[in-house]
Amino acid sequence: MVIKEESYEDAYALLFESFKVSQEVKNLLKEKGFLEQNQGIVLELARLLFLADAIEINNNEIIARKTISRIKEPVIPINDIIYRYLIKIKYDTLSEADILKLNELQQYPSYSRLYKLLTLAIDQTVQIKQIENDNNFKLSIDELEVFLKNG
Repeated sequence: MVIKEESYEDAYALLFESFKVSQEVKNLLKEKGFLEQNQGIVLELARLLFLADAIEINNNEIIARKTISRIKEPVIPINDIIYRYLIKIKYDTLSEADILKLNELQQYPSYSRLYKLLTLAIDQTVQIKQIENDNNFKLSIDELEVFLKNG
């Protein structure tokens, strides 16, 4: 493996400057024998540094750890939310609190589609106001998407 000296030095410096790399790993990287036996490790660890939250030693192995957010998603009655927001959009009763609650949906992956569609509905307020019968707002998320695309 041919390693450019400059890339190697940059990677080495990056690892030693990072708070994500444990002191144990840094001490290991100071050992010439270890580096000779594992020539590509400095570059590989430097690449992992951008993906991992921590690089440490566990059971005599260098481990790159990534913490996964485990935000518990609330159970939201999507069809009811769609109806409520469309009614509020139609009658100009959308409050700042409603907007804040809508923005909270962004943090939950399973509700990102709902967030995007309701935001699009707000952008299409003029079209929403033209719907005379409020019962037409009782839509599933798929129906809402079609409704907004057809305008």
